[in-house]
Amino acid sequence: MAVGLLGLVLLRLRPVWLTLPGKQPPEELDLVPDVSRAAAAAVAREAEHRLATLPDGPVAEAVIRCWRGLEDAVAGAGLPRHPWETSTEFTLRVLHLLGLDPRAAKSLSALYGEALFSQHSLSEDVRREAGEALRALLGDLERLSSAASQAGPSSQ
Repeated sequence: MAVGLLGLVLLRLRPVWLTLPGKQPPEELDLVPDVSRAAAAAVAREAEHRLATLPDGPVAEAVIRCWRGLEDAVAGAGLPRHPWETSTEFTLRVLHLLGLDPRAAKSLSALYGEALFSQHSLSEDVRREAGEALRALLGDLERLSSAASQAGPSSQ
């Protein structure tokens, strides 16, 4: 609870923080625009690629490739990973910071965990669910890109 209150206080103080000379907001509150664009573009490229290759191979392998591809795209986008974060936690955090649907991100992450650790073979329903999650993430990225384009160069 104390952490949550601290987060709310930091969000409220962000405008004051930004007016102090030489101060930058904590990374958690805002992505640097260039990093944000790079991360969004990398995730979009990877999601499109993984959506195209999702039908290939066994279900578990396809789902694992999807999530690991997103992890690699996020890791290569320039935002540092906290020392305590797993690659999955880091990927979920960045997808959240980009403003993507948390349900789609968590769904794909859960499917990845199931594919990675299950002793049973996965059904085609799992492949379909992974595809739906990727399409939702891509839809969010397209809407964000469109909104940024319409807002003009000052918001990008």
